[in-house]
Amino acid sequence: MTGTNKPADELLPGQTLTQFFRAEADALSAVTVIVATWMRRTEGALKLHLRRMPRDLKPRMRSWTSIFGSRQRSYLRALKYEDGETLVAMTLTADEIDDNMRVTLYLPNEADVRVGDLLVLSVEAIGSRPGAAATVYLSSGADRMPGHVALYSRQDDQGQYGLIAQTAYSPLLAPTPLPTHLMWSPVTQCNLNCPHCISQETRKSVKRAPETIRDQIRSWVAAGHLKEIASDYSGDILWADARFGGELDFLTSLDIPFVIDTNGSHLTPEVSERLATSKLDHLSISLDAATEETFRRVRKGAPPLADVVENIRSAVETKRRLGGTHRIAISFTMMRSNLDEFPDFLRLAQSVGIEIVYARHLMAFTPEMAEESLWHEPERFNAIRLKSIALSEQLCLHRLFIPEPFEEKRVNGRLPCIIPWQGAGVLGNGDVLACCVPGLKMGNLHENTMEEIWNGPRYQELRRSVNSANPLPSCKTCPIIRDTNDRDSYMIHEARTRIAAQVA
Repeated sequence: MTGTNKPADELLPGQTLTQFFRAEADALSAVTVIVATWMRRTEGALKLHLRRMPRDLKPRMRSWTSIFGSRQRSYLRALKYEDGETLVAMTLTADEIDDNMRVTLYLPNEADVRVGDLLVLSVEAIGSRPGAAATVYLSSGADRMPGHVALYSRQDDQGQYGLIAQTAYSPLLAPTPLPTHLMWSPVTQCNLNCPHCISQETRKSVKRAPETIRDQIRSWVAAGHLKEIASDYSGDILWADARFGGELDFLTSLDIPFVIDTNGSHLTPEVSERLATSKLDHLSISLDAATEETFRRVRKGAPPLADVVENIRSAVETKRRLGGTHRIAISFTMMRSNLDEFPDFLRLAQSVGIEIVYARHLMAFTPEMAEESLWHEPERFNAIRLKSIALSEQLCLHRLFIPEPFEEKRVNGRLPCIIPWQGAGVLGNGDVLACCVPGLKMGNLHENTMEEIWNGPRYQELRRSVNSANPLPSCKTCPIIRDTNDRDSYMIHEARTRIAAQVA
């Protein structure tokens, strides 16, 4: 569906938008819509109300004309009498409404929405006036409400248009018996000791995965379950291959697409040649600096920056020479002490032929990390961000991924997390993790099989809560899928300490 997008009219009292849609799976957990203000200050409130309608509202299939007439009568009757079971409601005051904000309605666990259930989401204005009212966006395309049946403004059918919205489904069991994507860290050790590393906790003891775990992974691939493998999380895979041998051979022998994150120290020309002729999909090199002084401080134990840059240049040239199809990117963790170097980092990327640059905020899991967070300097980050976006266009770096700007207030509404239904991580000690965020250990392969862990009680609890109003602490403070301007998603150590004290 191609379709088009447009804003609805201003939401004024008496002008309720009513979206009918059907659940496309079991266990609907959240519905998210986008509210807009055209950058104006709004007056009045917005009420969002989600109901489940009786199943017999669906017209009987007698003839095309009777179906259409029955459809109209059924939905108009629902508009008039507001029947159905209320699942969740939310009222936003004028002070809580921002331009282009995501508003998420979280369903209670007992809602038990099943596939095919007919649902009604209404958006109603309270006390607004022309010129100072919010609106929502409509679409007749792919970003229209999933399961769209009909949209009414008052009692006017909007035809093919529906709310721009997203739905999240959170069944306790995954759709596959094993994860389809695996984060693989065969050695819980690294040649560097970066102070901002997210995997400091998992590297406190050194373990290397035994062959029995590799055999399990091979069996997952052979059975057609595992589709992609990514390394590394708790160490550097190229360093592990140089020290122990066999790590790259294992990845390439699986004959499935794989991803490598590396610090680039061991990205030698020989390694680049092996990668260019493999099923490597994506190669990302973390640098976090544009000067030697900063590089040696934030990438502790690394060789000179010039040596790593030369490795990257060689990897780009080797890919071009051998016709490799993989993407090559460099990444930059943005901190108070290195932020001013980011424009030079972009120039460095352009000079070695890199086309993809990832910039991300520091993940402050310790008090020491928290001091480096740009949460403390939002205006400075916003200024560098704008400067960097303009510079990337000048340099023809058209694939710059950089965080959204800080704004004055927090905006609720986060994108749903799909990781617990698709991927897992395996460490050298056999630990199975739900994702890279610390605190989400699901089990250990020395104690249970992946099949037992994947749909076991810990995974079920994670799936039940992750897209709810009360996720687990690790998810509530997630630095990846975060609420905009939520201090807890930046000052993570501080937030977890507070949450632990509240639980105690």
